[in-house]
Amino acid sequence: MKKNSYEQILMRVLKPAQYLGSEVNSVRKEEKDVKARIALAFPDLYEVGMAHLGLGILYHILNAREGVAAERVYAPDMDYAAELEKRGLPLASLETRTPLNRFDAVGFTLQYELSYSNILFMLRLGKIPLHSAERGEDDPIIIGGGPCAFNPEPLARFFDLFVVGDGEEVMVEIAALLASAREERWKRDRTLKALSELDGVYVPSFFHPAYHADGSILDIVPQFPEKPFVRKRFVRDLNGVDYPTRPPIPFTQLVHNRLSLEIDRGCTQGCRFCQAGIIYRPVRERSWKKIEELLDKSLSSTGYEEFSLLSLSSGDFSCIQELGPYLIAKYQERRTSMSFPSLRPGAISRELMEAIRSVRKTGFTVSVEAGTERLRKVINKNISEDDVMRTVSDLTGLGWERLKFYFMVGLPTETMEDIREIHKFCLRVLKIVNKKGSRIKGINLGVGYFVPKSHTPFQWTPQDPLEVLKEKMGLLWSLFRNRREFSLKRPSPEASLLEGVFAKGDRRLGAVVERAFELGCGFDGWGERFRFDLWEKAFGELGVAPSFYAHRQIPLEEKLPWSHIQTGVSEEYLKKEYRRSMEEALTEDCRYGKCHLCGLESTCKKVVAPLPWTGEQASTGAARDSGFSSLPVAVRMRFKKTGDMKYISHLDLNLVLHRACLRMGVPLAYSEGFHPHPKIAYASALSLGVESYAEYADIQFNKPLEADDFMQGINQALPEGLKALTVQRLLPAAASLSNSLERVDYEVSVNFNGKGEKIFGAREDLEKAVEGILGAREIILERIRKGKPQTINLSPFIKKLKVMDFTDEGFRLSVTLAVVDSKQVQPLDVLRKLVGPDELEELEIGVVKTEAYFRQ
Repeated sequence: MKKNSYEQILMRVLKPAQYLGSEVNSVRKEEKDVKARIALAFPDLYEVGMAHLGLGILYHILNAREGVAAERVYAPDMDYAAELEKRGLPLASLETRTPLNRFDAVGFTLQYELSYSNILFMLRLGKIPLHSAERGEDDPIIIGGGPCAFNPEPLARFFDLFVVGDGEEVMVEIAALLASAREERWKRDRTLKALSELDGVYVPSFFHPAYHADGSILDIVPQFPEKPFVRKRFVRDLNGVDYPTRPPIPFTQLVHNRLSLEIDRGCTQGCRFCQAGIIYRPVRERSWKKIEELLDKSLSSTGYEEFSLLSLSSGDFSCIQELGPYLIAKYQERRTSMSFPSLRPGAISRELMEAIRSVRKTGFTVSVEAGTERLRKVINKNISEDDVMRTVSDLTGLGWERLKFYFMVGLPTETMEDIREIHKFCLRVLKIVNKKGSRIKGINLGVGYFVPKSHTPFQWTPQDPLEVLKEKMGLLWSLFRNRREFSLKRPSPEASLLEGVFAKGDRRLGAVVERAFELGCGFDGWGERFRFDLWEKAFGELGVAPSFYAHRQIPLEEKLPWSHIQTGVSEEYLKKEYRRSMEEALTEDCRYGKCHLCGLESTCKKVVAPLPWTGEQASTGAARDSGFSSLPVAVRMRFKKTGDMKYISHLDLNLVLHRACLRMGVPLAYSEGFHPHPKIAYASALSLGVESYAEYADIQFNKPLEADDFMQGINQALPEGLKALTVQRLLPAAASLSNSLERVDYEVSVNFNGKGEKIFGAREDLEKAVEGILGAREIILERIRKGKPQTINLSPFIKKLKVMDFTDEGFRLSVTLAVVDSKQVQPLDVLRKLVGPDELEELEIGVVKTEAYFRQ
């Protein structure tokens, strides 16, 4: 009955499903088979990090290598972290619950500057020294990679090395070196030196910055002159690199809960504010054949209901107008929809819009960035207002119901008149939206603050001071405040300031990050948890001025903190683009015109290849007659829910069962409406933490299916802990499960945890308390249901309460609870009355549902 220490935490946290690590397609390797063990860490919650494609790619590529184990770890929420500290347990990986400090390396995804305090949070919980210089021979190598690795200087004191650029190839090389270091017992210094010699690897302790008296960079001196700078790694051919087709499938909802497939990498649109457009160059496309192959395998192994074609500019993919409708038609039968990130107006045809809408009327996001043509020229956003209005007109005519526009505030050269023009622009959009027959019910406006980033033409420009940003946003808010047709979301200017400081910061900011963490900062990207007052205190205590990094116009000739990190795009090109921005001059996409000599021209010629398309490919994807029967067919399944599955909620159970059916390939029946749902009905919702051998679900299909075939297939598709026990064909006149449920049997196990004498000194004491419960006419329970207080009498519900066993360590009960007026109570409700609410919190409790009875 005793559980391991990590499992004991699960019933004491709000979302235990994010700490299980037993998802379908997750990978566990035996310790004896592993030569290098790497933890892939994401410094945010599971629901955010599990949707991150980069971590998923590395997880797959590393685990595909013999002798290498990659395991995942995400920033735990505060309730889980508190339980770890209370028990003296280190933060551990999901797959094997190996403490972080026992890995050979821990690789952090550096996606966003506001996650920096969470990195220290995870290191501290993992019992790893925060500073690289303080780590010993037995401590893991701490690695950072991702967009923020292109200016990693604020984090230099905490990391042993950074991977600059694409990680698919270099992480395999790192794993091989770590295996050699482990086998041959290399010293830490030798390991770091060997790793630093890999292309794309930056070891900050091998570079030494010097400063002018005014705080600007004087020089960055390499310890090894043969490597004076670090140039990014990039994968030349996306078709030749391994890609995950069996990613772990979450048991719970994510921020972006769909399959993501990267169709290309890189962008040459040349938006001057966009760091991704520089650091991911050159453009590399996956072939049509490869995309289709990856989608077929991924959808079959995951059961996702939606896939997204990921790209920095999906509309510029060379054959998107043909590929999009083809994929939509191909997967329409399995009710799988397709989505894109925000699309550039003018880059997507009406035919593709119509194809997307035919499966699911998803929302459509248009990134306009600025309200005036002048300002769009400054930032090199090469779209016209006519392009936008044509796109809106097409969307309206095709019956779209949700529309979102994205703008930025605080752009270089922006005036208050530019802010007013955002409002006027949106009113012109509204005229089109309000045409007769339009289904668009409102327009969402996402407005972000401009943050200058390293390696962009705007890296020299200042960010607007807080008071200016607040004034501009205040004006915009006042213009839209009384317009119900628009929904405007306002970000935090203070958070944007902090992002700007670290985006262009140097090593001296590391002390600020550490002090802010010590003061209590964490999860700074979550608005309700962001404590700008603590950040201000940290800056003040250390005498560091945020304005030096965020609000200073940097001379073009000044050496930058990241000047030794090279993207391949030359600084001269960035300066030229900066000057062109001040001249309000557009630079066309080099894919459709002349080469602009950005520094990557020789690479582009080798890598960027337009993707051929023929009408023959699309014809095979035409929608086919499914052959489904018009009469629904249903089965009733009894199944067990044990082990880790007891920690997933009823809502998540429905998600897991739905995806298992899709992996199995059965033709589920769906409801009608805007968002069709599979027709799966349950007898009742099982409480979190309760195991069951008597769960029931009715599942409807669109064509005949043998019960035995379904049972065999579904048990192969379900995760461990869920298993069909019986499957029977359901007659059309059968009563629904929820209406016919009569009573439920449970077994309840209680471990005293050393509190036995305080609660029940002997079996007789327990049996006397049980008799008191059974003999009472009224046992009042007060509980909260759907946010409202509820008072209920437990007595009519309790049909059986019997002591099965009693020892010094605990006791077992047999409990039968009836359904009364369609209401149910839980065994814990009875136990709370039996032992007392305060005492209940000190006990270790196990509940198993053993049987359910239905009216015939």
